[in-house]
Amino acid sequence: QLVGWCLIALMAILMWLKPAFISLLSTFGMLGAFIIAASFTQTGHTAEAPIWVRIALTLHVVAAMWWMGSLYPLRRACYVLDTSHLQSLMVEFGKQAMFFVGLLLVAGGVVSYHLEGSFSNLVDTGHGNLLLLKIGTVAVILSLAALHKFAYVPALSNGKSTAILKRSITIEMWVGFLILVITAVMSSVTGPAYG
Repeated sequence: QLVGWCLIALMAILMWLKPAFISLLSTFGMLGAFIIAASFTQTGHTAEAPIWVRIALTLHVVAAMWWMGSLYPLRRACYVLDTSHLQSLMVEFGKQAMFFVGLLLVAGGVVSYHLEGSFSNLVDTGHGNLLLLKIGTVAVILSLAALHKFAYVPALSNGKSTAILKRSITIEMWVGFLILVITAVMSSVTGPAYG
C-alpha cells in the first residue's frame, strides 16, 4: 500500500509541475491505485481465495476508489464552474460511472458470493448481516446517483438546481463514508462463515 500511495503522491506532484505530461503521469497514478487495491488481497478473508476472487476484489476496490474519490471534486465543481460547464462535467461523469458502478457491483457480488457461500450465511451470521446492511446502504447511494443523472443534472439550467445537486453530492459523500465504515467492520471485526 505504501508503494502505491507514494507512486500516486509522486505522480500528483509531477502533474502539478509538468502539466504537459498529464496523460502519461495519470497512467502511472492508476498503476499506484491498482497496487493499493491489490494489496487488499494479500491479507484478511481473501488472502487464500482463488485468483478470480482476488481479481474481483482488486477491481471492486479500484471502482470504489474512483467513485468515492470523485465526489469531493464534483462537489467543488458546483462552487467554481458555471452551469453549462458543470452540466457537461456531470454528464461525462455519468457516462464513466455507468462502467465503474457496473464493475463495482459485479465484482462485489463475486467476492460476496465467495465469502458467504449460501443465503443462510447471509441471513444467519454477523458478517452476512453486515453485508446486507452494506447492500442496503449501496442501494441508497445508487438511488442518489440515479437522481443526479436523471433529475438534477438535466435540470441544471437554473441556479437553484446547482444548490440541490451540491447538497445531494454532500449526502452521497456521507453515505459513501458509512459504506466504508461498514466495510472496515466487516473486514476486521467479523469474519465470514464460509469464505
